[in-house]
Amino acid sequence: MFTQWCRLLLVVLGTAGLFSTPAQATLPLQGKSTISGQVFDVDGRPLEGVTVQVREGIILKRGQKAVTSPGGVFSLTGIVPAQRILLSFEKEGYTPTQGSVSLVNRVPTGKKIPRYEYALLRQATLSKTLLKSGTVQSLDASQGGTLAEAGFKVSFAPDSLTVVDGPAVQVVITPVDVSTAAINGAPGEFAARTADGRLETLESFSMADFSLFQGSRKVNLKPGATADIELLLPANTALQEDDSTPMWYFDTAKGLWLEEGVGRVAPSTSLPDRLAVFATVAHFSWWNSDQVITVAEVTGRVVDRNGKLMSGVSVAGQGVDYAGSSSPLLTDANGVYCQKVKAEALSELRATGYIGSIGLLSAPQQVRAGVAGSRCADGTAAAVADLVMPIGLACVSGSVVDAQGAAVAGATVYTRSGANALTDAQGQFQLNVAEQSEDVIYTTGYPSVPLVTPAMGAPCASVVMRPGSSGGTACLAGFVYQCDMSTRPAGVQMYAKDPVSGAPIGASARGDEYGSYCLDGLPAGTQVRVGPVNSSIDEGVEVNTGSGGGSCASNTCNAVPPLDIWCY
Repeated sequence: MFTQWCRLLLVVLGTAGLFSTPAQATLPLQGKSTISGQVFDVDGRPLEGVTVQVREGIILKRGQKAVTSPGGVFSLTGIVPAQRILLSFEKEGYTPTQGSVSLVNRVPTGKKIPRYEYALLRQATLSKTLLKSGTVQSLDASQGGTLAEAGFKVSFAPDSLTVVDGPAVQVVITPVDVSTAAINGAPGEFAARTADGRLETLESFSMADFSLFQGSRKVNLKPGATADIELLLPANTALQEDDSTPMWYFDTAKGLWLEEGVGRVAPSTSLPDRLAVFATVAHFSWWNSDQVITVAEVTGRVVDRNGKLMSGVSVAGQGVDYAGSSSPLLTDANGVYCQKVKAEALSELRATGYIGSIGLLSAPQQVRAGVAGSRCADGTAAAVADLVMPIGLACVSGSVVDAQGAAVAGATVYTRSGANALTDAQGQFQLNVAEQSEDVIYTTGYPSVPLVTPAMGAPCASVVMRPGSSGGTACLAGFVYQCDMSTRPAGVQMYAKDPVSGAPIGASARGDEYGSYCLDGLPAGTQVRVGPVNSSIDEGVEVNTGSGGGSCASNTCNAVPPLDIWCY
């Protein structure tokens, strides 16, 4: 399944770059390739119901779309091979994002003069993360004003937006803490074009998406108008006060970050002990405070558990001590890859593939890259330990029961690797999974169950899904504020509910005079959404209740991040 196919006998002279497109427009072979992958939330849980669609510039191509399964898996068939194909990912309540794949593999054949042979590929894979959208906030465009979300802000001048008579403007700020897994929700793969036209790779200091609507109509700044944005920096940022950084916005038609303007670093206006990047922008999109990285190549092999080299396997890189990533590429006929990462920095490499809808994932390997300009071709690239892939399927079987131990029929059970099944009348299920791999079993409203899968041919691993089965009851504690941390409303009634179905979990509780609250008696090990009961919009944050045993009385609860509510 990982083999390449049908070589296009085209030799190109020159030094075609990452985004150059020799013979790209429409390669002669029509509609023969597949793009598959998986979509996750920021916690690594597969997302069902995400629309994945091929786009060509600003056009979404009709018919070339798919919707993810309960295991977050999608498959797009009949794709015309091209060197760079853009995909969009959208789901209600989440911020849209983009990714790209290539169905043309460039193989160097020249020695002294760079020459390349281009091979069409039968398939490509891509995984993406979607971020929950920020709070929907209302703005009177005629008056302007400042809106905030978790330390990220935007300030509008009066009458600066392209509005028409009608409803108020709805503004959504989706912040990204680039020091966490949220960085994987960024669109593109940190591929960028500088102001002077160079194609580069970025690392991020901070970013956010700014989306404005009036009804179903998108709103932006009027020509010549500007707005001021504030991007909160992570607590561990390397930037210092008075530093300046280039600013970049994401161009959805090109699938690239484009350089525009400069940001300055100063103390946050919401959190005085933190820094933020301040910039003036002329339009709204994803905005990113980044810098161009110096690149080095690293090289390694992908093998199966028997040591056999595997060709055509996708390998991607992720920064460990920097916020950036490397676009997926495929191993060659000898199972070898050459990946670009940040020079003299620590990166993590991982291989992915699929057997049907079942995701195969290697254990990650970390490597510290060499100096800038280290190359595979001249033997100066740092070597990565072998990425070992599972090659067979095992099984997991079990049952779903309620709090009284009775069977639950018709429950959807799914795995992080993408399999899914419905329980039968006796609450039983069976799923195929990758052999000898770490996986997680989910069903809505129940604690997730991590496990290591058995070897191919061994008896199925056994799992019983019970409410709160990871350890009795638990509690959650936090506080709410309005617009900035110093303003904390008293007596706010708070809830916990199932993040998918919206069903209440446990009893709601009222906050104290300092905005602090505590939700007691929740099932342990359960993903819940916490927010204010009487909000007119869907405010809240998704957290896990933890391992159990805590109580509000003993002040031993899992912490909920501070929650900004009712800031209009």
